[in-house]
Amino acid sequence: MAEQNDLDKRVGGGVRGRRGPNFPYIDLPTAIQRVQQVYDKEDRNEAPVNSVASHWGYKVTSSSTDKVIGALKSYGLIETTGSGDDRMIKLSEQALDILEDERPDSKERAQALKSAALGPAIHQDIRVKYGKKLASDETLRTFLIREKGYNRKKVDGIISNYRASIEHAGLDSAENESDNLDDETQDLSPISVGTMVQWVSQGSTQFDSPRQVIRVDDFDGEQFVVVMQPNGVEGAFPMSQAEVAEVTPPKADPVAPLPLLKPGGAAQEPPATQNTGDFKTETIAIGDSQATVTWPKRISKDEFEDLDYWLKGVLRKAMRDASQAGEDPDS
Repeated sequence: MAEQNDLDKRVGGGVRGRRGPNFPYIDLPTAIQRVQQVYDKEDRNEAPVNSVASHWGYKVTSSSTDKVIGALKSYGLIETTGSGDDRMIKLSEQALDILEDERPDSKERAQALKSAALGPAIHQDIRVKYGKKLASDETLRTFLIREKGYNRKKVDGIISNYRASIEHAGLDSAENESDNLDDETQDLSPISVGTMVQWVSQGSTQFDSPRQVIRVDDFDGEQFVVVMQPNGVEGAFPMSQAEVAEVTPPKADPVAPLPLLKPGGAAQEPPATQNTGDFKTETIAIGDSQATVTWPKRISKDEFEDLDYWLKGVLRKAMRDASQAGEDPDS
């Protein structure tokens, strides 16, 4: 158990306070050890989350369980179905490429490691901005704090995770210095800020016309596309359900608000009030529009801090919008 705890301390997690966007709780070498533990017990079989947690020496109710699961999803090493304590977990094909391919010169395993290392959104951001010859820790800290909004107490752990991950994947080796950066990111999502996308769920398009991406967020290890609708309401849906649409931005046209999404992509129309299943929703009327917040009923202290930080950011945006409109939000 001491070795287990030591592995988790490598990320520098556990510091309380304001938190920025999500980042992987563990680095790639540790993540591979975690999926190896699952593979040793479950092989390729799907397993309930409580069994998986026990393989790691955790309880299913431990916040560490959710953090590790989120990290493994961000590295593309597991697939999950269900929610809460009913979740089922299965190793991904990418994880099996890493664990089962024992050839020392395997190109397939090397590519799987590379893809895993660059899976987390923040790892992609650092790689694209600084390339293979990584900047100093001081420069990275400034980037993460000023441009990405991370708490300064968290950034050393993020940098350490990133360095350990790219080193494990061989992305820092001299033999790769002449490679084209585009080659290593070609399998990453082509969707970024400014891309016009269509939301496709269960084989059907959900928008009358494509929407422009205003940002990409991480939630529980999964990337979500955030778009601005013609009525000025932001909405998010899983990156896996987004398709690039090569069109010019549409003119504003009246559409229904984007359905709220439960983690995993299940959409539901936002009612005035809601308190069902694993989620709770509060809605407030604002003039002719409305504001809606949905959160899980079961929430850890760390997750509450994330929600608190995000809500304060939303309020700051609303204050700027009100100021630009010439109104005093405090009046």
